[in-house]
Amino acid sequence: AELYGERPAPPTYNPVAMKAWSEFVEAAVLRYKDRIKYWEIWNEPNHHAYWGKGPDAKDYGKLVEVTATLIKKLDPEAKVIVGATAGILPEWTGEYLEMGFADKIDIISYHQYGGEPEERFPKTLELRKVIDKYNPDIETWQGECGYPSQSSTRDFRGRAPWGVNIQAKWLLRQAFTDVALCGSTLSNYFKLYSDGDRNILQTRSFLTEVDSTIGYYAGYGRVRGAGVNEKCLLHNPTGEEKAGYYAYQNLCAVVDNRYELIESKATIEIKDPGVFYGIGSFEDAFPSVPLSGAFKTKNNNHLVVYWLPWHGQENLPKLASVDLAIPLKFSDPVLVDLLSGEVYQLDVEAGDNNSAFKNLPLADYPMLIVEKEELVLKN
Repeated sequence: AELYGERPAPPTYNPVAMKAWSEFVEAAVLRYKDRIKYWEIWNEPNHHAYWGKGPDAKDYGKLVEVTATLIKKLDPEAKVIVGATAGILPEWTGEYLEMGFADKIDIISYHQYGGEPEERFPKTLELRKVIDKYNPDIETWQGECGYPSQSSTRDFRGRAPWGVNIQAKWLLRQAFTDVALCGSTLSNYFKLYSDGDRNILQTRSFLTEVDSTIGYYAGYGRVRGAGVNEKCLLHNPTGEEKAGYYAYQNLCAVVDNRYELIESKATIEIKDPGVFYGIGSFEDAFPSVPLSGAFKTKNNNHLVVYWLPWHGQENLPKLASVDLAIPLKFSDPVLVDLLSGEVYQLDVEAGDNNSAFKNLPLADYPMLIVEKEELVLKN
């Protein structure tokens, strides 16, 4: 639940306001501590729309220190989440962590909107270095992010082309980018439904010569501040499911807390690039290099995910074909297409602790290799 108003001024500038804030936090924690164990302090404190004054990391740190100390005192089992920043901000994060209360923080979250999910990886490495300097036990969460299925969305817009399949591919890639590449322990998708009105026209008080010629131009930024937020996974206004709804359903049905991330890198050899022109052994530049990650259950059943971080396409007339080898053992592997939900039996060349797969499909969204016994199959 959101425990803040709309565009509130922070209480840090007024002792009376801080006292009232502390009383509110105490009342909330005492009332809900049997049901709520995770408390996130503020939302996007680096954004003027939510901080109410000029954003300042030190002022946010004052709020965190008082609030986190109080939460831990009232409920020692509670988890304190801080940050919730608009973007991944290593330097800004370091400014409040250096104030000396990092031991009271369990999780640092961020909201990183952008064109390709994988592009956040470099910044998360920088963030992790800053966090480790003050408390390496702090986890990171990707707390809010989504991608629109069409161009007329309000707020973050992304870049062309748009489409329901592109959105579905994006959310699958985000999940594995956050967990397998960035090391976050939670990846959140925003959002399920938007009840806005698509017929609301955006006011344009002034149009430049460029705007008047090719249409309002804001690069990849926001072009509408009202209307439908097309990052939603249900169509407005019908509530009908988009492709992303089913893709997310498939993801959650296969990958849950049975699995933990492990360090094991797949070797992927391109046999046929399909429609991904230019990929191959001679290409070593992003986004033309396939990515992968590996997980295992307590029973040592493995899961391998692999994908190409190409800008998503709405339709693919021909997938790439690859050979994949990994130093993990598989007994009865199947291939799971998370976009369609289809499952295919796989042949494997297995050694004592390694597996090789021939002629696997490679797409601009994650495919999974998983032990068949870990799945509940519909047919």
